Amino acid sequence: TALLAKQGLGVGMVALYSFLVTLVLGFIIEKTIGFRLPKDAEVEGVDLAEHAETAYEMSSSSRGGSF
Repeated sequence: TALLAKQGLGVGMVALYSFLVTLVLGFIIEKTIGFRLPKDAEVEGVDLAEHAETAYEMSSSSRGGSF
């Protein structure tokens, strides 16, 4: 049981360490480049805002046929 307690403590410490490192990295990313696009770019669409093109053509094809 002593070994199981040590292993449980180790698991808890690794989980805490991972959480804290992720929190710090997330904070750094948010303060530098950010996680989100500006609101107008979100409304416009990420593909159009970032790449100046659309990823998918949403209009129907005039060639007919379907899969």
